[in-house]
Amino acid sequence: WSHAAVDAVLELKHRHELRIDEIETIDVETFWEVTRLANAEPSNTIAAQFSIQFALAVALLYDRIGPAEVSDAHIHDPAILSLARKVRVAVDDTLDRQFPAKTMARVTIHARRENLRTTVEYPRGNPENPLSETERLAKVRACAAPNLGAAGAERLIDTVTRLEALASAREL
Repeated sequence: WSHAAVDAVLELKHRHELRIDEIETIDVETFWEVTRLANAEPSNTIAAQFSIQFALAVALLYDRIGPAEVSDAHIHDPAILSLARKVRVAVDDTLDRQFPAKTMARVTIHARRENLRTTVEYPRGNPENPLSETERLAKVRACAAPNLGAAGAERLIDTVTRLEALASAREL
């Protein structure tokens, strides 16, 4: 449920060439369920995976969120936690009424030079805003390679691509 907000902060960062040290606060207006994920200082990797503040901080610092960024090595990272503490999450009644059909977020980054704002209606990966084939394969590789190795990830992609032609599910 934090994906729309993640897309929003990345859009603002890149469109305005925003530096992390310029950020004073980040306001996220969204639907009620997201407020249940508000936790600027997660104590473990599971909590970090569901913390909207942590997700936004990681996205802004690394331009991505993957297994490596939400690992034990990062959950106590002072740079991430400092930025996560700048995120405020609130319910917007208009956006809330559209849930679950839409998982929207309006984000305002209060930066030293100006306030930057955008709304994301459909986060990347939704049917209304799909990932490209290149993006999907990159995501599979990023998630699979740490456990299967690069060659194993490629074998997985190849097998799934041929799924309908497999003689048996055992091949998968």
